[in-house]
Amino acid sequence: MRIIKSICSIKADPGNHRIRFSSILLFIVVFVMSSHWHLLAENGYELWMRYAPVSSPVMLEQYRSGIREVVFQGNSETIQIAKHEITYALSSMLSITVPSSGSANLDGFLVAGTSENSIIVDNLDLAGRLSDVGEEGYIIMNAVYDNKKCIVVAANNDIGILYGVYHLIRLIQTEKDISCLDIVSYPKIKIRVLNHWDN
Repeated sequence: MRIIKSICSIKADPGNHRIRFSSILLFIVVFVMSSHWHLLAENGYELWMRYAPVSSPVMLEQYRSGIREVVFQGNSETIQIAKHEITYALSSMLSITVPSSGSANLDGFLVAGTSENSIIVDNLDLAGRLSDVGEEGYIIMNAVYDNKKCIVVAANNDIGILYGVYHLIRLIQTEKDISCLDIVSYPKIKIRVLNHWDN
């Protein structure tokens, strides 16, 4: 009887209940917080601007050798945004720091600009092709400038450069071949709305 009584007294001990309740409460808090941080880490808000590292070793090597330097010669606010976005995207997706410069120094560079703000784009004589893309269109192409291979994002206006830069980023995100580019793109309508869940 004494043994049974001692066991019952342990089960009925209020302190024991408090310990078990605290442990359960702690487990629930940790579980909820871990789930919460997971949702914050991947909530879809960045849309296509989530720059995950390139998974294919073959494509990664192509991108690293094809874009060894980023050249922007304009200094408008829109151009600075495009420059920041492409350098940030490349560093994230290629897992290296791609230097930016105002002139072409390396074989395998990316240049983005208009004939007015980029000597390189102006010297490539793209006026005829750019006449078809309007104010917001752009051209993305491979070229050779001063005996150096390059990828060119050219447009008539800075906003076209920004759109072209995002297009190039999207090609790398989806791990497309960028060794033989000849893209001409322009909007068919002036007003466009992004289908996002909070607008």
